[in-house]
Amino acid sequence: CIDTERQALLSIKSGIQLSNNQSWLYSWTGHDCCNWRGVACNNVTSHLDSSLSQLHYLKHLDLSSNNFNNSPIPDFIGSLSNLEYLNLSSAGFSGVIPHEALGNLSNLHVLDINYYISEESFLSTDNLHWLSGMTRLQHLDLTNVDLSMVSDWLHQINRLPSLLVLKLSHAGLQAGGIHDTTLLHHLNFTSLRVLDLSDNSLNTTLPAWLFQLRSLIHLDLSYCDLYGNLPVSIGNLSRLTALLLDTNHFGVIPESLGNLTELVSFDLSGNQLKGGISQGIWELTNLQFLDLSFNMLEGEIPEAFGNLKLLQHFDSDGNKLSGKLPETIGNLVHLQFLDLSKNAISGKLPESLGNLSQLQTMKMPSNGITGPLPESTGKLSSLRELDLSQNNITGTLPKGMGNLCKLQSLNLDNNSISGDINDRSKDGLSTLSFGNNKLNGTISASIGQLSKLNALRLSSNSLAGVLTESHFANLANLEYVDFSYNSLQLNVSVNWKPHFAVFPEWFWNLTSMRSYILDLSNNNLEGSLPTTVLTVLDLTNNSFSGPIPTYFGTASYIQVFSLAHNHINGSIPSFFCNLTSLALLDLSNNDMSGGIPHCWNSTSANLRSLHLRNNGFYGDLPLSLKMANKLVTLDIGENKLSGSIPTWLGENHSSLVVLRLRSNLLQGVIPEQLSKLSSLQILDLAHNNLSGCIPHSYGDFKAMSESLLITAKGLQIEYQKILSLVTSMDLSNNKLSCELPEELTKLHGLHFLNLSGNLFSGKIPENIGDMKQLESLDLSKNNLSGVIPSSISTLNFLGHLNLSHNSLSGKIPSSGQLQTFDPSAYNWNNNLCGPPLQNCVNETHSRSANEEEGNKDQSEMLWLYVSSALGFIIGFWMLIGTIMMKQTIRIAYFRSIDATYDWIYVKMVLYSRRLKSKLSSQT
Repeated sequence: CIDTERQALLSIKSGIQLSNNQSWLYSWTGHDCCNWRGVACNNVTSHLDSSLSQLHYLKHLDLSSNNFNNSPIPDFIGSLSNLEYLNLSSAGFSGVIPHEALGNLSNLHVLDINYYISEESFLSTDNLHWLSGMTRLQHLDLTNVDLSMVSDWLHQINRLPSLLVLKLSHAGLQAGGIHDTTLLHHLNFTSLRVLDLSDNSLNTTLPAWLFQLRSLIHLDLSYCDLYGNLPVSIGNLSRLTALLLDTNHFGVIPESLGNLTELVSFDLSGNQLKGGISQGIWELTNLQFLDLSFNMLEGEIPEAFGNLKLLQHFDSDGNKLSGKLPETIGNLVHLQFLDLSKNAISGKLPESLGNLSQLQTMKMPSNGITGPLPESTGKLSSLRELDLSQNNITGTLPKGMGNLCKLQSLNLDNNSISGDINDRSKDGLSTLSFGNNKLNGTISASIGQLSKLNALRLSSNSLAGVLTESHFANLANLEYVDFSYNSLQLNVSVNWKPHFAVFPEWFWNLTSMRSYILDLSNNNLEGSLPTTVLTVLDLTNNSFSGPIPTYFGTASYIQVFSLAHNHINGSIPSFFCNLTSLALLDLSNNDMSGGIPHCWNSTSANLRSLHLRNNGFYGDLPLSLKMANKLVTLDIGENKLSGSIPTWLGENHSSLVVLRLRSNLLQGVIPEQLSKLSSLQILDLAHNNLSGCIPHSYGDFKAMSESLLITAKGLQIEYQKILSLVTSMDLSNNKLSCELPEELTKLHGLHFLNLSGNLFSGKIPENIGDMKQLESLDLSKNNLSGVIPSSISTLNFLGHLNLSHNSLSGKIPSSGQLQTFDPSAYNWNNNLCGPPLQNCVNETHSRSANEEEGNKDQSEMLWLYVSSALGFIIGFWMLIGTIMMKQTIRIAYFRSIDATYDWIYVKMVLYSRRLKSKLSSQT
């Protein structure tokens, strides 16, 4: 290393601001600069081949992977006229590229300015004219450089005849000029081997000149918004080894694709391919990577699939492929990744799958696979992930699955797999999911040895037995547990130590386990409540007892707390008011009592659902509850609340969709402020002591998606999330009076209306037929009078009607389905008549008179028809008899017929001749 050149390099180092300890320039220490990283010396002269202005022999300068703290590319680089290699990639430069300086580097073979995008830095240029002098350039990489202002980028690139590698990914390229026909005859970079234009919104079709680049081995046009069909001429690029066309809008794969016999990697994912998979693909026997996912391909996978014997990665997720997997899939012995998710694959999986000893990932959820898993599944010794969820797989698990030592994720949810899961799991498992199957028996204690287990889902099966300490002994990484809808118990066993109690303390003391979600709902669990602090705790429908422990007050991150359908007693602890992340609190159907806490404050703003129904809570609704102003569901039905309904419910809870206060001891009038709840869908104030009138102003009721109880059609129904358009108003069994307001009929989206058991008077609103969506209408046990409006017969969806125990009169409208209801729907009224009740009196008399008159008319018509028929028969046979008996009459009759025929014939001939003569004279 020559001293003057070493000093020059040190001068460069001192002039550059370094903020990255990983920078290559930190290695520039010591006497021998030839050993410095990024510096190369000539083996003969020991002169530096990389230097700056003083380094006259510098040919190679690599400043990549440094951090120059968003400083601009220095102009002095342009003085290094002998440079052949310049790499400034990911070096932390920013600003406009100094094209005048770089344009002097006419000896460059490699120019790499690829940089890492960040919010603080950018590189751009408004032209590429400075490239014109670099006629020796072979490698150009301007990835992530902003070229959006360069409209003639393609013509400037065309001036580089030596170019072998061109990378302009994510450069904001414009499509203008890309279809210039002059390029077909004057294309200069025909030696190009690598072309990467990916991630540019070109929004055009493939240009014709592209298929003249017959030396291409790598073509990346992904994420370019290209459209149209792949042309047949793509078969000209026979040297291609990588063809990446993903995330575009191509529609058809030509058969000429089979000419690309050197192809190793082929990606057509995220396009609009339709029809069957092109036969040409199965001829690409060198393929190792094939991605056809997220298209609209259909048809069966042919036996020719087995031709791709070198294939390592096959992804066809999100298509419409059908039929069975071919047996020839067993030929793909190098396959490591197989994804056929969300297709229509059917039938049994082939036994030949066991030949895929290198397979690491197999994903086929959401198909129609049937039958048991093949026994050969146990031979997939490299398998790490197996997902066959949402199929129709039956039978028991193959015994050999216990040999899958590398398995990390096993998901067989939503099938019909039976038997047990004992001795089928391995230590490396992080996900074990068998939800919604037909598993039975007990859960093996060996499951507690899965120390890497992160998610465990065994819900909706027929598992039974007792979970013991050993079931969870080493589950230190568990974050999600779902044992819901089984018949599991956690009772004291004779082998347990007494301090475990009924529900062992060790199981709940899992703060070190990062256990975020625990779902043990719908089992037979009993005992005291856990001490674990979780994000989601769902112990619904078990047999837990005792009060809610105070240590839950430290659960500052808990979002869902559900203990519904248990035997919890005591009052609601006040610490719930301070849990800032709590979104759902469900304590319904327990044995709790006391008043609702008065401690709600601004920290309760995240509370969305409060379910307290069917307990023994008493007292008023606390004023502080208005601070929980984002409530969507408030359900405090079936308790002993007293006082009046507060007006702030309508003023402070604009998001409220469900308000359920039925079966309490509430009194007073219904606040008019409730009409401000524009999102309200369920209003249930039934079975209280409310009085007064229904307010005349009520808002619309919109859809909701939450489980709740609605009493309608005489039944109590629990509507689940799938019923997104249920709307209901139930004010039954109160002391409400006045006339029914006409405004009710404007609730066109209402499905259930129950106003029974009140003191309403007056008539049924005439426009009730406007409530077209009504499925249930109950106005029974009131003082309604007048006739039933005829418009009610237009309610085509009405399945339940009860108008009994009123003072209605007149005839029941005869149109529609009103006659199909049981007579009990109309009983106990004053003078209602007509089907399905007895006929009206006036209608009976009128019908008798009409019947008498009708019978008389029918007799007269019958005699008319009989006499006419007799007259015709007698006259006909008299004429025939005379002709047959008297010869002279017979001869005269037939002669008259002949004469008539001759006269008609002569007239037709004369008319025909006159017509022909007239036509000939006109021509």
